[in-house]
Amino acid sequence: MSGKIFHAAAGMGRKVRAKALVASDGFSARYDLDRIRGVFSRPEHKLAGESYQERVLVLDAAKGGVATAWMLHEMKSRAASCPPLWS
Repeated sequence: MSGKIFHAAAGMGRKVRAKALVASDGFSARYDLDRIRGVFSRPEHKLAGESYQERVLVLDAAKGGVATAWMLHEMKSRAASCPPLWS
């Protein structure tokens, strides 16, 4: 673990401390993520196969506008009903 601290110009929610997935790649919640398994699923994505569960995502951009926002909200509500993977 490198112990880096990331600051964002735009973000939502409270401050958190967690493992981060970092890539110079954007993402589309519709096309890049397997929202049921919780992994990046598009083979061409730099984080393909990586789990995003219990992680902070640090990426260049979100693609898809309202669809991505809706899917991120849905993923958060699903995660809230599951027990934490680690503490």
